[in-house]
Amino acid sequence: MDKRELVRSQSGVARTQRRIVEREDKNALKEERDALKKFKRNYEERMGEIFHDPRWADLFGDDKFVLIDVGAQGGLEKEWRRVTPLMKVMAVEPRTKLGEGLTEADFDVTILNIALDSQSGERELYMAGSMSSFLRPDLDLCEQFDLKPVTPIPRSLVKTTTLDEVVRQQLLRFVDFIKLDTQGTELHIIRGGPLTVGEMAIGMRVEVSFTQLYESQPLFADVDVHVRSQGFDLIDLIHFVRRRHARTGAADKNALEVANGRLLQADALYFRTPARVKDHLEKLRRTNRARYLAGAVVACLTYSKLDLAAHYIHEAASLIEPRSSALMLDLLRCAVPSESVA
Repeated sequence: MDKRELVRSQSGVARTQRRIVEREDKNALKEERDALKKFKRNYEERMGEIFHDPRWADLFGDDKFVLIDVGAQGGLEKEWRRVTPLMKVMAVEPRTKLGEGLTEADFDVTILNIALDSQSGERELYMAGSMSSFLRPDLDLCEQFDLKPVTPIPRSLVKTTTLDEVVRQQLLRFVDFIKLDTQGTELHIIRGGPLTVGEMAIGMRVEVSFTQLYESQPLFADVDVHVRSQGFDLIDLIHFVRRRHARTGAADKNALEVANGRLLQADALYFRTPARVKDHLEKLRRTNRARYLAGAVVACLTYSKLDLAAHYIHEAASLIEPRSSALMLDLLRCAVPSESVA
């Protein structure tokens, strides 16, 4: 075999090896995806049972898990429907007609027909269908991505209040989680809750934008800097919203259906840093510490952040009763194999 034949032979072997590796990689990736799907299905089934466990009463007592749902028009999100046996929902929505699932809810819900902002006052509300915002939409951008713009109701003003004021008026001793979906004013609402956000909530789900769909709208970077300054970590980005450009000229639009489009929005999932959780526990009465930590565990379970829940329990072990710590770990083990939280 001459040199050229040897090179060709080696190249053929190399190509064959690459194909084998590629097939193995694809098979491994498929197996990993299938395993993840199976885990999610099983996890959701377990969650439906775990939150009915009567042992949670030993941790929560008379203080239910509190979710403040700001922008509740669409009803309770599916992640939280499993938690309803333990939960009290404060559904905040400025319009009197709420979405299906809240007006005749079979769980503990208080409907607050109010609007939240950075301060109390009055503002004009822009509306379109099920969406509303205090911010005027960028009509050019709406056209660019074929979005239905919101339009102002003439001379329509709504009274506003703050997140901290809601907590004070409702006499809430605990606020465990906050969900914000207000079409661009999420940061304004967060700034109106220095006590609720800075000291009480263990986690938040905040709709964030990566481009200004509304005039003067704070973007993800603005929200992220402020929320982190309040003692939170960004844990995940979920529920992505992508849209393709509508102005494509003579291009075949059917051919562009495969285009992934531009990332416009997502939901940012924030949880309190373990250090801040520990600091807050030290400030609480010892009788309230297990209740606060139980809220953190439930929030983590809701979004399948089991490692974070285990971290919280571990960091707080010296601050709560051993029995409460053991009970939380046992409830956590109901969701995953015990070796995952050992």
